[in-house]
Amino acid sequence: MWQRECKSRKHRFWRPRCECFGQTVQLDGSHHKWLEDRGHQLVLITYIDDGTNRVFAKFYDYGGTIPAMDSFKRYIEKYGITQAIYVDKHTTYNLTAKQTMEEQLENGNPLSQFERGLLELGVNIIPANSPQVKGRVEKVLRTFQDCLIKEMRLKDIKTKE
Repeated sequence: MWQRECKSRKHRFWRPRCECFGQTVQLDGSHHKWLEDRGHQLVLITYIDDGTNRVFAKFYDYGGTIPAMDSFKRYIEKYGITQAIYVDKHTTYNLTAKQTMEEQLENGNPLSQFERGLLELGVNIIPANSPQVKGRVEKVLRTFQDCLIKEMRLKDIKTKE
């Protein structure tokens, strides 16, 4: 007789919060129709402090290296330099390309421009292997996609400014 077997899921450990403000920040960008039919698609680049849940976000016309660097510069101007930053494995944040011959000779890994900038500032980059690692910023973006869009519709906002 057939019996249903319960498959056990791989147990994931909860990563504890950082103890104080500025230790770790989670970063993510959300391509979405934020203005619905009132404007074009925008990217909301969002930072959330892991210790305090303090959120910083800014709209951009596209996602890429320049908006990522600009948003991080604005974050630094407002809150200071963080010790570490969680990013997804998007090519803007870290390269997955094969090493060139020069890099192999120098025993270096290929770096994106964003990574190079952060490393020069002394910020540790932590690539997230799954969206669950950056759960706090993912949750904030889902909330923004629900509530912020409705607020912008009520106020008839048509531009990112």
